[in-house]
Amino acid sequence: MSNLLSEDKSLLQHSTQKSEPAYIKFDQMSDTKNIRSRYNKFNTSAEIAANPAHYVLSTGDFNPNEKENDARLISRNKHDTTQIIFMVFTALAYLLHTLRAYIPETIQTNSQFWSYLAIRPITRVYTSDIRPSIVIESLLYRLAENWQAFWLIYVLSYIPRRTHIGFLYRNPNIFNSFLCFLLISALSFQTLSQSSLSAEISCVCLILSLCLLVVTCRLTAVNLLKYEEKYKAAGLSFDLIILRYFVLNSLFLYTTSVAYSTTCAIIEYIGIHLDPNTVSPTFTSICTTIGLTIMLFLLFIYYLLDQFVYKDEFRSIWTPYLFIGYIFIYPPLRQLSLLDTDVNSNNLNYYLFWIFCTITILMICIRLYQQISVKCKRSKKKIRISSHIDQVTT
Repeated sequence: MSNLLSEDKSLLQHSTQKSEPAYIKFDQMSDTKNIRSRYNKFNTSAEIAANPAHYVLSTGDFNPNEKENDARLISRNKHDTTQIIFMVFTALAYLLHTLRAYIPETIQTNSQFWSYLAIRPITRVYTSDIRPSIVIESLLYRLAENWQAFWLIYVLSYIPRRTHIGFLYRNPNIFNSFLCFLLISALSFQTLSQSSLSAEISCVCLILSLCLLVVTCRLTAVNLLKYEEKYKAAGLSFDLIILRYFVLNSLFLYTTSVAYSTTCAIIEYIGIHLDPNTVSPTFTSICTTIGLTIMLFLLFIYYLLDQFVYKDEFRSIWTPYLFIGYIFIYPPLRQLSLLDTDVNSNNLNYYLFWIFCTITILMICIRLYQQISVKCKRSKKKIRISSHIDQVTT
């Protein structure tokens, strides 16, 4: 038994030789995911220990240093020439589109180039009953176009600005090249619709422009909510307020004006095909009913999206309701004031006008109530949290 114990003890003896310190050697010929560690083997003879052994250790769970190894972070600190060109070209295109309304008539008549750029408004043959006066309509169009150009120029200020997460126009990358491409394409279709083409092509171009602008509105609102925390973390609360309350409202106002123009163009096209020779009051009344129905349908669709699908994304957007309310409240008020002798004799259209205006005002009141209730809840929550902190500290 003693011999067995002595044999077991000999087996349990360890080498007392000190191990060499481990080091990491980067080998250019080896895989970048592996490192080599050199050390002496324990429980071996001195001859074997004198020859170092190399073992390859996996580093799959090794966390790299983001500041040095994150390629996306490195790219965000460099300018993207393509994106800058798209942003500048988009702002200049919409600025030129806005300045067309301020071209003097003398220049339009003397220059063929400026006459081509001049605005050609949609005719008011079959849509005179659902449209306000030319002055009010032009004022709303100019307001929408000016705001659209202003916010695009404001976004250009993001190009030289840099935060700890990179250049502001690249991260958060809301106004990317694809968004600029959508805006340029929408403006191109609008310009094409005002050229000397057939009425069918003009209507199709306006519909395509409206679809592109709707996609742009959706992408901008969703991405802004997605990157809202990044703006707050970077200390850009003021820019976030401008984006949410000015940029989004300007973009949605411009889209609403294009939707209104598209509806008017479709009604004029239908009226021309229904009554190509003479403009009879019957066909004009039918076109008015069709136009009111289309606008009421579009308003309901937007309200459903606003309240149930994109409730958080659209929470700060007011301009579609205000534009529609201001446009369509004028004809019934004109009829009610009896200042205009051209009173709509169709009772259906008269009631449709008032239903439209009542629904629009009701939607605005509901949104106002929701905004006030949300702010009240937030203030009560802050007061409750502060009181709880005071109780804990005392």
